Amino acid sequence: MSIYLNKLLTDIDEITTEIRSRKKLGIEQTIRHKNEKSLNEKVSLELKDGWQVLRENRQSVRMSKGKPLSEQLEDEVWTILASMKFDEMSSGRDFKIKVGPDVNSRQIDVFAKDSETAIMVECTSCEVPKKKNMSSLIEKIESFKGKISNSIKAHYDADTKLKLRWVIATRNIEWGTADLEKAKAAKICVLRDNEINYYNKLTSHLKGAAKYQLLAHLFSNEKIDGLDITVPATRGKMGGVTFYNFLIKPSDLLKIVYVSHKASRDIENLETYQRMLQPKRLKSIAAYIDEGGQFPTNIVINIKSKNDLRFDRIDKIGNSSFGRLHLPNHYSAAWIIDGQHRIYGYAHSQRNEEGKKDNATLPVLAYVNMPSEKEAQLFVDINCEQVRVSKNLLNEIYATLKWDSDDYSERIYALRSRVIMTLDSRKTSPFYDRVITTNKDKSHFRCLTLTSF
Repeated sequence: MSIYLNKLLTDIDEITTEIRSRKKLGIEQTIRHKNEKSLNEKVSLELKDGWQVLRENRQSVRMSKGKPLSEQLEDEVWTILASMKFDEMSSGRDFKIKVGPDVNSRQIDVFAKDSETAIMVECTSCEVPKKKNMSSLIEKIESFKGKISNSIKAHYDADTKLKLRWVIATRNIEWGTADLEKAKAAKICVLRDNEINYYNKLTSHLKGAAKYQLLAHLFSNEKIDGLDITVPATRGKMGGVTFYNFLIKPSDLLKIVYVSHKASRDIENLETYQRMLQPKRLKSIAAYIDEGGQFPTNIVINIKSKNDLRFDRIDKIGNSSFGRLHLPNHYSAAWIIDGQHRIYGYAHSQRNEEGKKDNATLPVLAYVNMPSEKEAQLFVDINCEQVRVSKNLLNEIYATLKWDSDDYSERIYALRSRVIMTLDSRKTSPFYDRVITTNKDKSHFRCLTLTSF
């Protein structure tokens, strides 16, 4: 047992077993006694304490009881992270990390680690929604997070380039603005009800690939030292836009791409993307991959991180160059214009499971900072022609995708779509329920489209 971290799960089967246990809404116990009268007496005492009988045997009774809300939250967060395929997870409710000499080790609710990051989560909840002062918890984490960071680095070797992040996960707590600002200043990420629900649903949809959407949230645009992806590539220009062609392992590409807006964590927006990434199609592509299938056509992406992109030229042939491309070392650096199902199909594939060495590669055409108008047009042209996604759905997606963009023109693009969708949803609007959207069929009254607007 390590002197720095105790009770870690590293085996896939062990983690899977604990996922099943933590997903249960109640806790269970077995009451045993050879004497029937004594057994009934013990069961009666447990019934008074809130336990219920699941099944009765000759000399034992299996009983269950609902988990306390605090345990439910802890188990939910733990299960989400474990389902995201982190390599190591805390075991049980008594996981501890050494704080320092002559000081008791600190209990941590949830711990998760992969090859680039380590996440520590403190969970707190209320029985009913209410405001709560969170500053004392923030201050407590600040007081020991430096020492815990040292213990983690010592445990995993000082040369290991791990990016660490603390998270406070809450249920039924209304955060004050001052506490949110205080947590942000301390680099402590806050996950409230909506975010927890979002990542729970996202994980059921994208499997382990959802982890990189979470990490993009926790380490927004931060350099990740352990995320070092270099590929041989050719560089050229088309229409004034720089592009690269290269081959990359799907597991590496999943780390730097996104299909939903990396800043959007809204369930309704997620449902829009689910209509774009169809679960049945993802599963069929995963089956095709597991049978040895390959994809000869390019994944098309737009890299939004020019400053973190480096190309070491080796040779030049005409207007094209050949060399080594160092991809951005932060999560969600590139948006997938085409190939969403192919890349996320790998997330559902058995070939993507931990411990399996897969040398398969995907061909990628990567644009760099393509202007929003060209990106939108290319996205519409490819997806409407090749996978028959309606322009209406794409306009709905762009209403979210570009909403928080740093590019003013992209925000205007999103605003146009969102204004129309708002006119359609407000009962006082003359256009109420008159716009055809992906979840509403056309009728004699509902006959307008986002595209025509």
